[in-house]
Amino acid sequence: MKHNRKTLAKLIADRLKIKEETVERVIKEFVETVREEVRKGGVIEIRGLASWRKKKGKIKVKNFIREG
Repeated sequence: MKHNRKTLAKLIADRLKIKEETVERVIKEFVETVREEVRKGGVIEIRGLASWRKKKGKIKVKNFIREG
């Protein structure tokens, strides 16, 4: 199941019982931080979730969560 930032924020906000706007802001800042670090040549990894790195000038994401 794929979600854009808005639908993901709604799911998280409903589960945690907090404002959707707060979650949207957190997701936005997270994505911006990951992009900045990867552009600098860094590798971001959240163990068990995903890793982001720059490869051939593009940002690549490796997902560790698999269905079924």
